[in-house]
Amino acid sequence: MKKHINPQFLEILNTIVTSDSYIPEHAKKNRKIIVILRTVYLIIIATLVFFSFFSFAIKQKELASIKVIISLTTFFVFLADYILHWLTYPVRNKTKKSNWVKLLIFPFTGVGLILLFSTLASFSVLQYLGLKSYNLFTIFETITLIRLLRLILILKVFTPFRVFINVFKEQRVVLINTFFFIGILIIAFALIIWNNEVNWLDEQITEKLKELNAPVESQEYKKAYQLAYDDMSSGVVTNFLDALYYATITLTTIGYGDFAPHAANSKVVVIIISILGIAVFAIPSGVVAGAVLTQIQDLENSKRKKSIKERE
Repeated sequence: MKKHINPQFLEILNTIVTSDSYIPEHAKKNRKIIVILRTVYLIIIATLVFFSFFSFAIKQKELASIKVIISLTTFFVFLADYILHWLTYPVRNKTKKSNWVKLLIFPFTGVGLILLFSTLASFSVLQYLGLKSYNLFTIFETITLIRLLRLILILKVFTPFRVFINVFKEQRVVLINTFFFIGILIIAFALIIWNNEVNWLDEQITEKLKELNAPVESQEYKKAYQLAYDDMSSGVVTNFLDALYYATITLTTIGYGDFAPHAANSKVVVIIISILGIAVFAIPSGVVAGAVLTQIQDLENSKRKKSIKERE
C-alpha cells in the first residue's frame, strides 16, 4: 500500500463499502456521516442488483436501449465496487503479510470472485451493440445470479444476516469439506447412472430392431435406430449433463420426475443416493444450526455485559 494513503481513511472506506456495522474508534465523532454514506452505498448496490434482474423482463427490441443503459451503469458501479473492495482488503485481512501480498491475494478470495463475476455479468449487453456470440452472452446473463450473493454481503449490516455470514466464515473448513465430498458423490453417481441408462437404452433399441433383419451398418438400420432412439429416449438419462442434474436432484431428495431410472442397476443406485442424501445434508444443516445458536447467545451475552457496564 502506498504510504500517502491514510490507513484511517481506508478503515472508514472499508466500513462504507463492506456495509460493516463496526465503526473505527477514531471515526466515532463522524459516526452519523459514515452511517449515512454506508446506507447510501448499500441502497445504490441493492437497487442496481434489482434492476439488473428487472432488465431480463425487457424483451422488446425497441426497449433495448434501456437494457444497455442499465447494463452499462451496473458495469461501472460494480467495477468501482470491486476496486474499492480491493483497495480496502488489507484492512480486513488481519494476517502479518505485507499489504502488497494482501492486494495480490484479494482477486482469488471468495468475495473477490463474487465481485468480479458481478461485474462481468454486465458484458451481456454487448449483444445489443452488434457483437454476435449467443453462447457467450448466455453465460454472462446466467452469472448475473452471482449478484444475489453480492446482495447478501451488503445485508450483513443487519444482525440476522451478519450472524449467518459469520457462521459460514467460522465453519468454512467443515462446510467446504462436506460440500466437496457431496460434489464427488454427485459426479461418481452421475457417471454410474449415465453408463447404466445408455446401455439399457441401447439394449432396448437393439431388441426392438431384431425384427427388421437389416445389417447393422446399413442406412436402413441406422435410420430405424435413430427413430427408435428419438421415440424411447424421453425421460432417459442420455448425456453427462442430464446425469449430473438427475444425481443432484436425487441426492437432495427433490426429484422433479422429468427423469426416472430404467436399468435395474440405476434403480439400486438411486435408492442409495436418496438414503445418502438424507444423511449427508444433515451434516451441514446441523453445523450451521448449532453455530447460529452459539452466535446468537454470544450476541445476547455481549449486550448484557455492555448494559451492565453502562449502569455501573
